Amino acid sequence: MNSPTASPQKHAAVSIGQVFEIARKLHEAGKWPAAEQLYWRILALEPQHMASLFRLGSIRAKQGRIDEAIVLFRRVANATRH
Repeated sequence: MNSPTASPQKHAAVSIGQVFEIARKLHEAGKWPAAEQLYWRILALEPQHMASLFRLGSIRAKQGRIDEAIVLFRRVANATRH
């Protein structure tokens, strides 16, 4: 008899776009800590992911962490100039 733990689980590959969509929905639902965690994971794989940088900046601004927001928004601005 096969048990669920007897064989390795197969995990489907998840794209950055799919992770971003989950993060965006969490963000819009006001679940900022969960959204932030996913945005940072995306940035670990794709450091210039503009939408993640921008959305992290907006979360920081809403939290009153203006200096951090500015750093993130500058990264977006600098990347779009190149």
